[in-house]
Amino acid sequence: EDGLFTTHGIPVPDYLLGLHTAPIPTGVVVGSGGVLMAGTEQLDVTFHGVGGHGSSPQYAKDPILMGAYAITQYQAILSRVLDPTDPAVISVGAFDAGLTNNVIPEEAVLKLNFRFFREEVREQLLNGVRSVSDGVARTYGMPEDRLPTIVQKGYSTPLVNDEMLVGQLNEALLRSGVVNEETLFTEFDPVTGSEDVQMLVHGRESVKIAYKFVGTAPPEMVAEARKAGKFLPFANHQPTFLVDLEAIPFGAKVAAVMVLELMAAE
Repeated sequence: EDGLFTTHGIPVPDYLLGLHTAPIPTGVVVGSGGVLMAGTEQLDVTFHGVGGHGSSPQYAKDPILMGAYAITQYQAILSRVLDPTDPAVISVGAFDAGLTNNVIPEEAVLKLNFRFFREEVREQLLNGVRSVSDGVARTYGMPEDRLPTIVQKGYSTPLVNDEMLVGQLNEALLRSGVVNEETLFTEFDPVTGSEDVQMLVHGRESVKIAYKFVGTAPPEMVAEARKAGKFLPFANHQPTFLVDLEAIPFGAKVAAVMVLELMAAE
């Protein structure tokens, strides 16, 4: 947006390569073409109310109650508005309201996150949140000029890998011996995790993208988890997340082979 390829004169690249850690065994690489990760949207929904004393709620209009009711209704957008074959997620990561026990505040802010695989679904989620939020506010007596305020704070498209480029790089990784048929996963279902590196070339269809997951979990921990009936020993952003230090040089080799393959092709 600051003009990377215009104002600042950086050449538009032919390729965009990316790697991301994953809590799968060190030595494993996921290299699949097509849709790999979901798109995401971050937004804040502010419910406006009328503050008052907690002992006399009849003289107030409680934005905390509005927000609480809206949170439950957002999930109905997924189950009753979207096509069941269209995966999507609405999560409320924070509910900010009030300062003390016995005072009804003027505002309540919900911090939402969407995940989706199609732009049409993103629009349905956004329209649904607007409708639910406005409807709840009207139910609790808020006038039209005091309906909830929605601020869209950040957005990223689904990440889609170029099939041919990923296939070319997979072959290079196999030839190099960095991976083998057992440690290279070429078939992988899309995940609802999101990425934003592709936004560097958003709208530039000529740029081919290859983004791979690289295992960084100690293999013995993964084996123990599997014995306990768990697929993964831990998930991203959990406090138990652990990086196997052997994964660092391994990931560097993966990146180097990918870049050298494209340089040799040029």
